Amino acid sequence: VQEAIMLDISDDEQLLFRHRAQVKGIEGEVEIVLTNTRLSIASSNSADSKNFAWANIAGVKYSPANDPKGRAMVLLKTVIQGSEDVVITLVGPTKEQNFSQQEAMKSIISQIRKT
Repeated sequence: VQEAIMLDISDDEQLLFRHRAQVKGIEGEVEIVLTNTRLSIASSNSADSKNFAWANIAGVKYSPANDPKGRAMVLLKTVIQGSEDVVITLVGPTKEQNFSQQEAMKSIISQIRKT
């Protein structure tokens, strides 16, 4: 079973969460085990993209909704020594849309971290 969730973070960028899961059954009981989650950040203006395994993420922080500069940001802290943390800044036409996208990301990340 594979699933992908894509968010547009600006007019030319997309954030893609890809999941691979295994279904295990034991006499009528079904358990879904998340075996692999990857996060891809891609820009339509460039061939460059960032792609990494969710297992390499140690923690997630979000900018507050009352950020004085109106920034909607997500910080992904990595576990790999020497690897830089990833900061995703949501840039859209309005502050409200940016924080709406941030809330959507929080929901997706929360579901991933529960598994």
